Amino acid sequence: MKGFIGYRIATTNTNTKHHFTQPENLPAIKSLLAAQSHDWPDSTILRNNGFNVFETTLLDQIYQNVGRSIYDYTLRGVLETYSDLSNVKGKTST
Repeated sequence: MKGFIGYRIATTNTNTKHHFTQPENLPAIKSLLAAQSHDWPDSTILRNNGFNVFETTLLDQIYQNVGRSIYDYTLRGVLETYSDLSNVKGKTST
């Protein structure tokens, strides 16, 4: 995995992406609603560090609901995000 397994990338919607452009926006990002799978260790790590986290079992719907502004963002591994988005795109186009 070339060391990328622990790096996270945020998938946001158009209403919240501006919060992720500057590191000093961390307090604003903590107030946003992150959607994470209930069994991802990131959920606990984020919550323990003051982030607002909604846990769900509906992995397929996380990206769709971020796009609909139900959630503000989700975090996934750099190597997972693009694959996830391809799968979601394929499911929504059928």
